[in-house]
Amino acid sequence: MKIQKIIRKLSDCYLSLPEEAMQTKEISEFTILRLSSVFQADTAYIGKLSDLPKDFPTDTPLFCIQDCDVLVDSYTYLTLLPNGLDLLDLSGKISSILAHENRLIEHMHTLISALYSNKGLQYLTNEASRIFGNPVIIFDAGYKLLAMCQAPIPSRPDIEQQRNLGYILDSNIESMKKSNLYELTRMALIPYYSRDPETNDCWITALVYVHGIEFAQVSVMELDRKFTDIDFELVQFLCELVSVELQKNDFYNCNQGMMHSFLLSELLTGELNDANVIAMRLAHLEYLT
Repeated sequence: MKIQKIIRKLSDCYLSLPEEAMQTKEISEFTILRLSSVFQADTAYIGKLSDLPKDFPTDTPLFCIQDCDVLVDSYTYLTLLPNGLDLLDLSGKISSILAHENRLIEHMHTLISALYSNKGLQYLTNEASRIFGNPVIIFDAGYKLLAMCQAPIPSRPDIEQQRNLGYILDSNIESMKKSNLYELTRMALIPYYSRDPETNDCWITALVYVHGIEFAQVSVMELDRKFTDIDFELVQFLCELVSVELQKNDFYNCNQGMMHSFLLSELLTGELNDANVIAMRLAHLEYLT
């Protein structure tokens, strides 16, 4: 875990920081600083400024409470914290941060295993839904449903209707456009949290890119479990894996007119034969005026 990530999560209580270039150093654990400490390269040390030994490696990450007046310019990796902060509280905060990071890495490994199992996007979505403890829905830029959680969502019959149709309903498309969801998500550059004003449901939304082209959307509904910080990082990571999964399919990987050609393919193969759905798809792709 990078030092800068810990610093960001301690943003409400630090006084001074290491230079930005120094914040990229990776650490795997932390321990309490003591005069007798034997310093390890991948460990961060927390304690009081008065406990700093005279000699220690200059690349040692330190999180110190300022309990005395000491010149700290020579401490390259020092994050200075206010004197009123309790050492046990600080230890608990950093311990919690590292525990969350370990959980994030564990979930990432699970998603990577799902991707390389070659069981397809639906299997990856099933695993993601299980990890999030909330429904995951993935659809492409033409509003075709690519995959969604297996568990039904009784509170949203419209979403269940989408499951059966294989496409996003007009009403939901209009709702997303009306709320400027796509513009806000693009501007955020990271997974975007929003509340649907019509249903009061909360979502994390993120976009999937293939070769720099916006190809799909990942949406996670806050239904059974409240979101935490790591959910946003996991959604971003899931988008990257969905992009890899889509690129396994030559149709998505090579076709620049993907949405139009996908509709044509479904019509020619007979996979899509519902007149109402066909009319809806044509309207979305602006074939009809």
